[in-house]
Amino acid sequence: MSESGEVTHQTFEFDSLDGPRLVGDLAMASTVVGAAVVCHPHPQYGGTRFDQVVSAMFAALPGAGIATLRFDFRSAFSDGVGERLDALAAIDELEAAAPGVPLALVGYSFGAWVVLGLDDDRVDAMVAVAPPRTSVEIEFETIEMADHFLSGRTAAVADRAATWLSGRWRLPSLL
Repeated sequence: MSESGEVTHQTFEFDSLDGPRLVGDLAMASTVVGAAVVCHPHPQYGGTRFDQVVSAMFAALPGAGIATLRFDFRSAFSDGVGERLDALAAIDELEAAAPGVPLALVGYSFGAWVVLGLDDDRVDAMVAVAPPRTSVEIEFETIEMADHFLSGRTAAVADRAATWLSGRWRLPSLL
């Protein structure tokens, strides 16, 4: 049981904007204050929706009231172009599943690069974990004693992301 109620999980397929079939997992608490699409590391180097950092996010965010969709990018690598279309399709799916709440994009490594390259008015916040060096100016936090792969530090990263996002989207007061 999370602070935001019981979390349900579902696995489903959906289409990217240009046709490839994608597989995703949705986790949603009974009380939702926001939603996040989580993008995984580079698929040509073994990145999938089951990556340890992505899995930590998928475990932590719903408990903070953030509906979370993780998905696998298309099977035929597309140099980031098609993968951005995949992420946009994931936004569409999550927006339909959790309408009317603020939306965040969360990406790890290559997934962070994809996230930072998207420009969508529906997106309220972005979390880029271990992004490749870019010219984008973003707020940074450091996880001590961690390298790019965050071994042994995934829970700390996920907790910080959940805290930061849920702080942006506090539950309305019942008083």
